[in-house]
Amino acid sequence: EISLIHCEEGFEYWGNPDCGCGCKPKAPACAPRGSTFYDPRTCEISLIHCEEGFEYWGNLPDCGCGCKPKNPACAPRGSTFYDPRTCEISLIHCEEGFEYWGNLPDCGCGCKPKNPACAPRGSTFYDPRTCEISLIHCEEGFEYWGNLPDCGCGCKPK
Repeated sequence: EISLIHCEEGFEYWGNPDCGCGCKPKAPACAPRGSTFYDPRTCEISLIHCEEGFEYWGNLPDCGCGCKPKNPACAPRGSTFYDPRTCEISLIHCEEGFEYWGNLPDCGCGCKPKNPACAPRGSTFYDPRTCEISLIHCEEGFEYWGNLPDCGCGCKPK
């Protein structure tokens, strides 16, 4: 059935062809894109279980916690990720400061941060505000870099 779903202020549309659709609370800017979100109080008193393909994230007490999608190795670090089927049937819109990436049909697509000239080549990039309020964890083979308050921070190859 085709219908138009309008979500109220503070809510955003969600949809799954195998399940249904509706409106869910918008996560604040401090939450990773595509993640679930729980307020700090819920995070402190609950055990958050993430389903397969997702991993825990937390920024307490400033933001909250939840589960974010694990990106496969073929996806750029710090990017959003959509499977190839979603990429084929969707128009992917990237927010300001992000650019489209795609590796079809082998991987998927999404939006990756545009790195400013001040960021090391091959690094992830977070704006200075995110750097101030977040704990940046670098994966094996990468190390933290930071140039605050002029540029930002992230993880660069060792």
